[in-house]
Amino acid sequence: MSLLRSSRCQDASWAPQILHWAVIEGDRRIVVREFTDAIRSAVDPRHFVDAMADIRATLETIERCCATVPGEVEPVARDQNLFELKISFKTWGLLVRIYETEDPRLPGYLVALRAHQKVVNVSQQDIDQMQNLEIDIASRRWVSGGIVKTCGLAVIANSR
Repeated sequence: MSLLRSSRCQDASWAPQILHWAVIEGDRRIVVREFTDAIRSAVDPRHFVDAMADIRATLETIERCCATVPGEVEPVARDQNLFELKISFKTWGLLVRIYETEDPRLPGYLVALRAHQKVVNVSQQDIDQMQNLEIDIASRRWVSGGIVKTCGLAVIANSR
């Protein structure tokens, strides 16, 4: 397992990419809800709109394939099909993770499979265990072969 593989998000020649929220059990909103719930659980409601503006800017940078902040996008060692998008804003006390795949059959899309708030106020062992559970959810979603529908294109997410 090489950790040297890189994401399209870090190579401008792949731009632009579209972050597509995976269709899980026929519902595209599941991963979006995970994402917004993670943000709402960390950010004061009075600052939610401002936090979302910062997050949108970060996601746009990723879609433009300009993710150059060290560690912003990393390959997942446990699953060679996944990358971890790390969204961190100390201003908002926010650590959100999105696990995505970059299917070669969808060269213009990053498919978000799981989103969650990263918990850090526990032991490193607990952090690792919780993170592995989140990665496992994303892996199961990928392997289960959910359908990704984008721009009229229907592709089985994993037809191996």
